[in-house]
Amino acid sequence: MSGVVLQITHAEVAARTCEECKKWMYRDDGSLILVKGKPMLRPAGVKTPCITCPKCIGTAKTSQEGCKCDLSNKNLLTIKRYYEHLAAPGPVDDIMRRNFGAIRQVIDGMDRVHQRLQIQIMAQHGSIR
Repeated sequence: MSGVVLQITHAEVAARTCEECKKWMYRDDGSLILVKGKPMLRPAGVKTPCITCPKCIGTAKTSQEGCKCDLSNKNLLTIKRYYEHLAAPGPVDDIMRRNFGAIRQVIDGMDRVHQRLQIQIMAQHGSIR
């Protein structure tokens, strides 16, 4: 489910494969750098940003190895369908129910971590006694 966390926290890289990053140049916001309206190829010798990529952090992977954490189109579509369902609820089958439940568990876990961090920050600054 780390792909769900990646999609939520770093959508700018979640849909991009490591191979695409090796081939093309990207801005920090995740958009392709365009030259005369065409994507800019990564010049020979220019390293990929694997060291700072949220897909690779903590994996000690290099650009040659790849991060082995690319989301499949199927996974990206499932996350998209989850948000569509939140916006406009409709019928779901057993597979959707299972997948949406798993996504919700990840989101709830992220929310709990975020709340704990907020409480710690407030306690450090004297807002909570």
